[in-house]
Amino acid sequence: EILFTGEEISPQTVSKIARELYEKVEEFLNKPVEKEIPYLFVDASYYKVRDEVAGRYKTKALLTVAGIREDGYREILGLKLAENEGEDFWLELSEALKNYGLRRVKLAVSDGHKGIRAAVEKAFLGASWQMCHVHFVRDVLRKVPKKRWKEISQRLKEAMKSVEDMQKLIQELEREDLKRAASACERYIHDLYNYQSFPKNGEG
Repeated sequence: EILFTGEEISPQTVSKIARELYEKVEEFLNKPVEKEIPYLFVDASYYKVRDEVAGRYKTKALLTVAGIREDGYREILGLKLAENEGEDFWLELSEALKNYGLRRVKLAVSDGHKGIRAAVEKAFLGASWQMCHVHFVRDVLRKVPKKRWKEISQRLKEAMKSVEDMQKLIQELEREDLKRAASACERYIHDLYNYQSFPKNGEG
């Protein structure tokens, strides 16, 4: 614990803080996965990071894997800073988690990034992939006029109750000449409802 008094901090102190923080992060990232975690949430966030080699700031992806245990407890399982979020990076992170004890994954939720989906399917054979509903709605809305976002958003939420409802909406969008939005719905229709096969409370 460090008490900041408002005085200038020496480079040695900064170095010591950074070293201790790095050790804590390494300890966290290498901790074993002690219990079964059947549900995963996989995502990437983007940050400006200073590249010491290049001597400039670059945008990098922070790959994040969060899990939900059978008892409903949530925890961050893995983090990885990468140049991009391609399949190879996700696969490497997934395999590392398996080495730390992650097993019996039943469902993985992510956005529609092909690299994430492919890595999940390869690393966790037998697991189902679920398209994140939030990302799905955002993807569809990008393909409709902004003045119709509120209306289409509501219709999408209603259609996500069942495959039949979504098929009906797809037909409606095509008749309304919103073919790009209809195609986006059709592309993910079989991956929007996998979560319905699992208990709502995460048990079982």
